Amino acid sequence: MKRILPVALLLALAAVLPACTAGPRGAGGASGSSDAASGPEVALTVRPASFTPIAGWRMIEAPGTDEGLVYVGPDALLTEADVVTASLVDDPDGEPALRLDFDDAGARRLHDHSEANLNEPVAFFVDHELVSVPVIIAPMARSAVINASLDRFNAQRIAAALTR
Repeated sequence: MKRILPVALLLALAAVLPACTAGPRGAGGASGSSDAASGPEVALTVRPASFTPIAGWRMIEAPGTDEGLVYVGPDALLTEADVVTASLVDDPDGEPALRLDFDDAGARRLHDHSEANLNEPVAFFVDHELVSVPVIIAPMARSAVINASLDRFNAQRIAAALTR
């Protein structure tokens, strides 16, 4: 089971990397093609989660967890709209990672949720695919670091798509 560090959030993205860089999904878009200047769109959603059933929450498979299943809340805590900047960084092992910095409202929601839900999971989705279910071990602040087995090129593309 993955753990959230006090200042950084670690999660895996490798399983959905092709979806992350596939470009716009066509929903609401006029042309269905990406703008070369802005890069592909990336949907990021962070939702409350639980390893025990909660009425009204959706059960989904959670590979990489001891439980194998997770129950995900219907309301998003954060979305790509809350990301102010995303940048390519190196994790402690020198591997590519993404650093996400949230706006004031997103940072407050992240902090409040993590403070109230210590030792509970949180679900991260990229392009509507579950990518990680880390367990909160300390309240989080303004930033999260997404650590994954992902190459620098794709990490940079995702970062560019999330930075507004």
